[in-house]
This record gives sequence, structure tokens and C-alpha cells, in this order.
Amino acid sequence: MRKIIFLFMILFITAVAIQLSSCGNSDNKNKPEKEISGEPADSTNAPQTRPTDEKPPTEPGTGTTGIIPPKPSKDDILANIDQYLVSTATIPMVSADGGIHNASVTLKNTLTDVTIQKAIVEVSILTSDGAEFRTDYYILQNVEPGETEIIKIPNASRGNSIVTHVVKLKSQELTNGEMIMVGHRVTPK
Repeated sequence: MRKIIFLFMILFITAVAIQLSSCGNSDNKNKPEKEISGEPADSTNAPQTRPTDEKPPTEPGTGTTGIIPPKPSKDDILANIDQYLVSTATIPMVSADGGIHNASVTLKNTLTDVTIQKAIVEVSILTSDGAEFRTDYYILQNVEPGETEIIKIPNASRGNSIVTHVVKLKSQELTNGEMIMVGHRVTPK
């Protein structure tokens, strides 16, 4: 059995060596292959295409192509910070008379190359009619890329929902080390 496996390995290695050393009658032996851009190949047998000068077709109904969008600018990130520093409120218990107990807010830094030195998170507790019952501000420091921080929210005698926003930020990569207003209330320069 080992001899059979050994023979198959020798045949396979020989076939690969012949394939690699032979370029046939190709006129471009020394020309490198063009790099294929786009999505990584998967395990399906989908045909691969090379990029051309033609504009790629858009996906029906979306107006978008299969091309990865360019990285957003610093100003875009700062203006839409809640899309990148994602905060999620968790309310395990709302009392019958409208009080919040044992709530928390989770903040995740989804930016892969940005460390947040300091962030101020606005946490508003709303009543059932949407009125603001209480607003508190929490400071988070040194939130690394991909890291998640949890803020425990004090119990509230009224309210049944929580709305959160990052309102101020300090990051060497985004703000050059300055603490600035960000998000939905302020549009950076």
C-alpha cells in the first residue's frame, strides 16, 4: 500500500514539474501574469474573468458593482462615527411601571486600523412616548481595533428604551490627537 502511495506521489510531482517547466510555444514566457482583482475565489467552479477596460455591470436594482468601495476618508468616518464605533443597548428588564434595570451599552470598534484614545458616549433613556427622561455621558479610553467595551447603565425609575451616540472622540489616526465633536450633531471640516 505504501509503495502505491509512493508511486502516485512520484507521478504527481513529475507531472507538476513538467507543467511548471514547460511554457509551450508561448511568446510571453518572461511577461508576468496580470493580477486578477475582485473577490477571492471560492470552492465553486465559477469561471474566472480578467479585468478589462469595460465598465463592470451593475447588480440589478442596486446600481452597485461587485467592486470593493474605496476606504472612507477621515471626515466621512468622523461624520458617521456611529457606523464605525457601533453601540448597542441591552435592556434585560423593563418594569411594568416603566423603569429600566440592569441595562448596559456595548461599544465595538469596527475600524481595523484605528485606536480610539478617548470617546464620549451619549446615552439617552427614553420614555414610552419617545420623550427624553435622562441623558448621561460616559468616557471610554483606549479602545483598540476590534475591541468591545461595556458600559453599565444605572437603573432608571422611568423609561423603556435607550438611544446611544458617540459625540466626542480623540484618536491619533483620525483627529491627530485632538478631542473633537463627531457624529450626527457635527459635521467635521
